Amino acid sequence: MKPTLLVWLAAVASLPLLASCTGDTPKVADAVNASAPEPAAQPTRLTVALSEWDVKPDQARIPAGGLTMIATNEGAQLHDLVIVRTEVEVMALPVAGGTVDESKITIIGRFREFKSGEKEKQFALAAGRYLLICNLPGHYQLGMVTPLSVE
Repeated sequence: MKPTLLVWLAAVASLPLLASCTGDTPKVADAVNASAPEPAAQPTRLTVALSEWDVKPDQARIPAGGLTMIATNEGAQLHDLVIVRTEVEVMALPVAGGTVDESKITIIGRFREFKSGEKEKQFALAAGRYLLICNLPGHYQLGMVTPLSVE
């Protein structure tokens, strides 16, 4: 083989090595990290215990966004859980016929009545003030309501 060809082959073979020493080319790990999307935010988990004449969330304030709500009926009676967006005081919702008048409030979501056990649903809540109520006849008036702040 001619010496010129050997020099040329050696030069071509060393180009990748020389390029990596200059700092001008990104490393493979940098390229992979740069294109990796941000992980999606996990939804907040909120457990709400319902029992005779009480609604107890495990948090009074949660961040806005995705929400996994777990409703647990720990009582002996049927209960439901309604998420109401409102600025009124806890016991100031309009009542008609023994229940909160749902035609006059903003309902974000609900768990239909259930006797016992646990139910889970997904919601998306914007920042604001909410009330969690049981709207079976008489239950709201007996105190089955609690505020929830979404920030």
